[in-house]
Amino acid sequence: MKPSLTNRGWSLVGAAVALLVGARVLGVVELAMLAAAAFVAVAVALVRLRRHRIVLVASRTLHPVRAEAGTPGRADLALRNDGDRPTGVLSATDAFDGGRRVARFLVPPLARGETAEAAYRLPTGRRGIYVVGPLTVSVTDAFGVAEATMTATGTER
Repeated sequence: MKPSLTNRGWSLVGAAVALLVGARVLGVVELAMLAAAAFVAVAVALVRLRRHRIVLVASRTLHPVRAEAGTPGRADLALRNDGDRPTGVLSATDAFDGGRRVARFLVPPLARGETAEAAYRLPTGRRGIYVVGPLTVSVTDAFGVAEATMTATGTER
């Protein structure tokens, strides 16, 4: 999992650059100190996510395996923390119908060996082959400045 900046993180970097320019133009040292604090916050968020290893085992079960048009379908997801430390709040996203639709879940912090389960309905209004997946899991730092994303499961038909 390689961390990257979120929109909030890029905004903070932009604000820090603006503060640095303002400090240079106006000659106000306090603005430069605020800019440095913003840069440090971004760097700490990136380093923290890079060092925090998350080891998840994910599974997806489709019910029924072969559905007819118009019959209800369901996908059951299970995420287990196999890491040595608890996770933070995770955001799970499972794509459906070629990525045009997604199911999003917030997963509470998982202790070592703990499992979280979720389920969602699959729309089967039309005939054809549906591709479900991949399931991606994201974790952010406490302030939402940086995010690390991993693919937990592949696709199923």
